[in-house]
Amino acid sequence: MRCEKALCRAALEITIDRLGRTIARCPTCTRRRAGRCVQCNAPRWSKHAWGKYCTTCAKAANDRAGRKYQANNVEVLREKARLRMAKRRQQARAGRALVSGTERAAHLNRWLAEHRTPEQRKAIASHASKARWQKFYQRQMLRKMQEHQERR
Repeated sequence: MRCEKALCRAALEITIDRLGRTIARCPTCTRRRAGRCVQCNAPRWSKHAWGKYCTTCAKAANDRAGRKYQANNVEVLREKARLRMAKRRQQARAGRALVSGTERAAHLNRWLAEHRTPEQRKAIASHASKARWQKFYQRQMLRKMQEHQERR
């Protein structure tokens, strides 16, 4: 049997007295009335009637409740986090106009073109040329291998 208090619902201890009467008592409620933690029997952290746990058990119970809430409300919490991040991004932007990715890339390329030395430009061009020729030779080799496979 369980305690009838909605907040308690602990298992009752059933004893039989000398006269043969059955006595059911709730050890959790007894400890609570005595000012003790309902789990470890240490003094409660709160002297109010609603206090249930000592400090260590209260922290553990609070952590359990938090994990349970997170597990049961994943979508709600995800949406709140998304809105929070959007708000932070908007504050970081602080009134600056939105710029698309292509506009940002064009701006960066213009800036790089203005701030590179001629030697850097030559090195980039030669690297690009080498990469193009390498790709050309790879395609040629692949074509030869495919033709060789078809002949077999």
